[in-house]
Amino acid sequence: LVDVIMAAGFVPTSDPCVFHMWDGQDVIIISVHVDDIFAIATNDRLHDLMDAALSKAFEGTDAKLTRKGGPKLSYLKMNIEQLEDGTVTVDQSAYLEKVIKQWGHGKVAGTAFPLIDPSESGSSDHPMQETYAPQIGDESPIDPTWYRGVIGAINYAAIMTRPDLLFAMSILSAHTHAPTKLQQRMVKRVMKYIVGTKDLKLTFKADEDWQLVAWADASFATRESARSQTGYCFALGKDNASFYAKSQKQNLVTLSSTEAEYVALFHTVTEAVYIRRLLEELGFPQLPTIVFQDNQSTILWSLGQQNHKRTKHISIKYHYIEMLMQDAVIELEYLPTDIMRADLQTKPIVNGKCGELTDMHMGK
Repeated sequence: LVDVIMAAGFVPTSDPCVFHMWDGQDVIIISVHVDDIFAIATNDRLHDLMDAALSKAFEGTDAKLTRKGGPKLSYLKMNIEQLEDGTVTVDQSAYLEKVIKQWGHGKVAGTAFPLIDPSESGSSDHPMQETYAPQIGDESPIDPTWYRGVIGAINYAAIMTRPDLLFAMSILSAHTHAPTKLQQRMVKRVMKYIVGTKDLKLTFKADEDWQLVAWADASFATRESARSQTGYCFALGKDNASFYAKSQKQNLVTLSSTEAEYVALFHTVTEAVYIRRLLEELGFPQLPTIVFQDNQSTILWSLGQQNHKRTKHISIKYHYIEMLMQDAVIELEYLPTDIMRADLQTKPIVNGKCGELTDMHMGK
């Protein structure tokens, strides 16, 4: 398939599944996923050229080329719609409804927060939180097959269109080897949250802002074995929806919140370098990428103003951040924690802030 695509005049990129072709001011970009090809183009002629090349290449074989287009389409369990003003929305409401029916154990009421009890007590099902409220039988094992199935189903949506679910999935995915009733209760809480939010949509604005923007955050020593939690996300323009986000446990013990933020920032900027390269290959030049950070000390470390006594033990690779700053690849900007959208990927959040950060991710 790659040979056919390249023979048609498409140029490969740093991503082995993404190709593009420019014709003057017009462009077509395609992404290949197994036997599915997703194409976007500035005119129909480029679409027709691609269709003709593929049809000719597979003529006489059992392969069938089916073209789906228009303002609405379904792709990899995502509903994609282009509105009249050019805005594009992406959601998985239909897929999540199936997940609820298959794994939800009957009808469940919606709730506004995953992992957190919406009652006034604000009790948490996350053992590393101060408000954790253990229950009798929490340590009893449950069927791991059921647990792995539901985690896999929800995690797919979290990765594709629901950044607000990523932190919960990071916590729950760590227990697929030996889940207990505690994790089962946590999953049910997440399912209730999905019931109440299944219609959320990523909304990508129709503008000319192709500049990559990132948010980096960390939650210090909130995971097992005193590990911290990294969270980051990316958008094209600071007011647009997050097209990629991640929440993961750090694989080392950090000695302060500043150090945890520094590690999270390192993983954010390495990802930014790759995405910048891909965007530039596709024909969208990049200015220095703005990375928002809510820790002033971390910003000073990135500028090379480290306190040697506090940083001499840190692995050299993390100081890659400083080089990217000097080379004007990234720029760090301070952003208060209250409006740090990556905060949603580092800890359970309640009250209005959960909805506010979710709206930021969704592009509202």
